[in-house]
Amino acid sequence: MQIQAWFHVVVVMVAVAAAGCHRDNLLYCEGHPDDPDCQGAGCTSNDQCATPTSVCDVDGTRACVQCLAPDQTSACGGATPVCAPDHTCQACTAHAQCASLACLPDGSCGDDSTVAYVDPAGTDNASCTRAM
Repeated sequence: MQIQAWFHVVVVMVAVAAAGCHRDNLLYCEGHPDDPDCQGAGCTSNDQCATPTSVCDVDGTRACVQCLAPDQTSACGGATPVCAPDHTCQACTAHAQCASLACLPDGSCGDDSTVAYVDPAGTDNASCTRAM
């Protein structure tokens, strides 16, 4: 009986060890990203991503995405200047979403060339830029 019990303990220990070191384990795949068994494990850096999803969501889904707010938003611009919570670039819907504080009807953010800024406490000037 003792030999049979010892055998079961050894089998369980080997099974647990094998599960922890399996190639599907993300820790293994971080050190071996080129291993074919790790191709579905997700990205670990922006170097593994390509346009239009050139940012790696390292701390989240480990997927390549368009943007990560607030610091990796360079792919966003034009008619889709806002990095949404789902990590996609989308049109603005509020003035506060734009650095210029001007969300235009087409979903892009305005700038001094497309917006005339007016301040009732300001002084008269011909340029109407945000700074003036």
